[in-house]
Amino acid sequence: MSSTATAPVPAPPAWAPRYWIPGYDTPSIAAPILLLVTVVLMFVLPARKVPVVHRPPPPPPMAATLILQPLSTAVLAPMQPFELSGSAQPGGTVRLYFGTALLTQTVAGADGAYRFQLARFPAGTHSLRVETVFRGRSMWSTELPLRFEAPKAPAPKAPAGSSKNGKPAAKKKPQNPVLKH
Repeated sequence: MSSTATAPVPAPPAWAPRYWIPGYDTPSIAAPILLLVTVVLMFVLPARKVPVVHRPPPPPPMAATLILQPLSTAVLAPMQPFELSGSAQPGGTVRLYFGTALLTQTVAGADGAYRFQLARFPAGTHSLRVETVFRGRSMWSTELPLRFEAPKAPAPKAPAGSSKNGKPAAKKKPQNPVLKH
């Protein structure tokens, strides 16, 4: 039998770093090398052009659609004409709805003002709404409940010279007896 003796591996010199030892911590050597290669390639290879997407700016917000006249607390006479007015997006198409039915439409002026002449609403409470359409966008107003009531007959006036109970009214004495005319 022959014996093969292997020579012992000499210890690295004291000045050599530990990662120079063969087989010692290979990932710790690969990480800085990969980082260095990546940085060099970034500067050597031509830059890839990234397409720039140009989007138009968003449109400005629409002006609020408001019903200014008549007020929701107003009591109107039935079957009588009245005016509904308000403000909306200047140049927008303003549509007036009675419930879900379209009544009429107009175009708001340069100042945003609009006006509708309406008539023939029966007695009762009815809701109206206004929608503004401008450049494909729309904005609704809040519902406006309008009350239509017949005017109440005034109480009959008492004839001159009579009191409330039907007897002739007593003549009033002057407040200051010194001042007589």
